[in-house]
Amino acid sequence: MKVSTENKDLLDLYMTGTCSDKKLNKLQPQVKRSFVKTVNKLKLYERLESMMQDKGLNYERLTSSETNAESVRINLQYRLIIQTHADENSIIITNVKLVKITNHYDDL
Repeated sequence: MKVSTENKDLLDLYMTGTCSDKKLNKLQPQVKRSFVKTVNKLKLYERLESMMQDKGLNYERLTSSETNAESVRINLQYRLIIQTHADENSIIITNVKLVKITNHYDDL
């Protein structure tokens, strides 16, 4: 899948392991490594249906969201909020947009 983001801090965290967002920067090193592994996993899939079959990602659509958000698991405590969409003139979902990292209690 093609992975993109408009969130510069998520991109920096993925590329360098650090970013300007203080809350994201305070994440434990193993959470940061798991975030990178999760994004790399997303890149391996050709389409959404393949990604949904990976039980380790624990993919789910967020029903309370008005932004068509979905999530995948980074670890037991943190989730990566994503949005998926198809290319123009296609019905196959092959694009993932990284939105934010959340935990079960509040947004980061």
